[in-house]
Amino acid sequence: MLDVGWSEIFFIVALAVILVGPDEIPGLMVNLGRIVRRITYIKYAFSRQFDEFMEEVDLKNIRNSVNFEVPRGGFNESASDEDAMATVIEPQKSIDKKSDDPDASS
Repeated sequence: MLDVGWSEIFFIVALAVILVGPDEIPGLMVNLGRIVRRITYIKYAFSRQFDEFMEEVDLKNIRNSVNFEVPRGGFNESASDEDAMATVIEPQKSIDKKSDDPDASS
């Protein structure tokens, strides 16, 4: 990503010595180190907060899917199963009815 060679680093150091002066470079490097450390900490804190949020959301989804917590209004598992099975049972009944009817076969 940052493809910086030795010649570029030497040029940046020489430019810093000319512009800032050799006496100010140690203080500048200390301040630059503090800034980089703060940016690294902010990145860590943000990623940790994001991970905690994702774990919390994922746990809520898992709890709801396993039905550890009943949502408001209750949850009737048998009614839910009947609705799901209705799409399977109705076509099967019509197939069975056609096979039992002797007039239906040609």
